[in-house]
Amino acid sequence: MIECDVVVVGAGPAGSTAAKHAALGGADVILIDKKSEIGTPKRCAEGVYDRGLKWLGIEPNPRWIAQQINGGIIHAYDGSSIQLDETILPEHGYVLERKVFDKHMAMDAARAGAKIMIKTLAKSMERDGDSYVLTCEKWVKSFRLKLKLLLVLMDLNHM
Repeated sequence: MIECDVVVVGAGPAGSTAAKHAALGGADVILIDKKSEIGTPKRCAEGVYDRGLKWLGIEPNPRWIAQQINGGIIHAYDGSSIQLDETILPEHGYVLERKVFDKHMAMDAARAGAKIMIKTLAKSMERDGDSYVLTCEKWVKSFRLKLKLLLVLMDLNHM
């Protein structure tokens, strides 16, 4: 049985960020993802705003920025719309290349000390005293992780 402090299930941007900060805080972290390649297939939400990246300590990088956004138009179901420009929304943002961005975020977690396990599916969890035991499957072989905290940061519709 592998022991650690934190297991994060899902290596999307939220999971990788959680793993990074837990590792920076001194926790022994394992970040697992069921896919064979982080960032593939790409998921939705390719747009982010600059202030959010700065709040997370992420410097915008041209390698994962597909386009800068300086405004836009929001269309409502009733046919009405509002145009957002710098007078209404002074913030600018980015359209991301998610395959590159997700890998970048996971590498940040790894550089902070998190261990990454791909092709690893969380199957079940049980309580064991003041800890938890997560049963996982990797390449059709089961193994168990004993942990103090489990973070599930993934789209449950894609399990």
